[in-house]
Amino acid sequence: MRPLALSGGHLGYGPESAEPGDEIVIFYGVKAPLIVRKVDVDGTAYKILGPAHVCGVMQGQFMDTNPPRQKYVLI
Repeated sequence: MRPLALSGGHLGYGPESAEPGDEIVIFYGVKAPLIVRKVDVDGTAYKILGPAHVCGVMQGQFMDTNPPRQKYVLI
């Protein structure tokens, strides 16, 4: 795992393969945030790179902010 500085000001850790532009998502029913990467040109399919640890969101705090919902197609 390597340190990450996120655009929202949070700090965290994620897989060595994480790159700028990857997204950190919270899927309902999954205990940890996941880092995903778009794998097609139109941005509708993603692959999971691995789990992330993000300070300030690990205990459900982020879900209290009513975040936007998005559909992800995982391949």
